[in-house]
Amino acid sequence: MRRIVTPGLLTAAILGGLFFGRASATPDSAPCPGPADPIAIRSVRLSEDPIRAGTTVSGIVLATCNVAAVTAQVGTYRIGVPKTSPGVFRTSVAVPHILWPGRFTLVVTAIRTDGAKVQTRLPIELRW
Repeated sequence: MRRIVTPGLLTAAILGGLFFGRASATPDSAPCPGPADPIAIRSVRLSEDPIRAGTTVSGIVLATCNVAAVTAQVGTYRIGVPKTSPGVFRTSVAVPHILWPGRFTLVVTAIRTDGAKVQTRLPIELRW
């Protein structure tokens, strides 16, 4: 499973068990920021690296609990990532065979209720 942790949270993520191993996929137990407090994407994990056409790829985004919505975008293709609990967003996507192989950038955007946004970018590779 591929995992990306934003800079500055690497140590906390490792200590919190978000890196390799059998860890809970829930945010740490820090108090939840208020609705107008800054938002952050803590980590993005993908089930495959590289991604193969014809497979199903799952992903999890861990964010601060005041994030209202998350999107994931490659090129012009964007999806909403459903919230499963405060600060936890999960999805699975069937990767069609018709896509061209290559290197792309996955843009993950966290959105607060007032529209404020933060993004993180993740290089991905698609193979046949």
